[in-house]
Parts: sequence; C-alpha cells; structure tokens
Amino acid sequence: MSDEELLAWYAELQARALNPQPGDVDFDHVHKAADPLSVDQLRHRLMTFQGWPGGLSTLDSGSPFHNLWHWISD
Repeated sequence: MSDEELLAWYAELQARALNPQPGDVDFDHVHKAADPLSVDQLRHRLMTFQGWPGGLSTLDSGSPFHNLWHWISD
C-alpha cells in the first residue's frame, strides 16, 4: 500500500470513529480525534497491533476496527 493509500484509509477510519453512522458495526459511539501520526508511525502501529499488552485476549469483544482505532489513537 502506498503512503497516499495508507493515509486515505486512515482518514476514512478516523472519520468513521469521529462521526459514527447508525448501523455502523465497527463504531457505535463517538471517539476523540487522534493525534497526527507520520506515515512511519502509522505503519509501525499497524505492524505492532498484534502486540497489544496482555495479548489479544485483552481486546474489547467488539469490532477489530474499533480495537484497531484505540490501538492507533490511544
């Protein structure tokens, strides 16, 4: 995925997190905006998502995209 494609995907994910629409199975409540990330920081967060502290068992029972949003933005 090119840098531009990654940033476009991230912008779409953030838009969904900030303004969830009725029926969105990934985001059922509003989230705060994430701090800006460089492309390298974003790629690192995505590549280390499996490394969530405590393992995947500590993730919310909800959508993987919802959990990914928290991993990237928290």
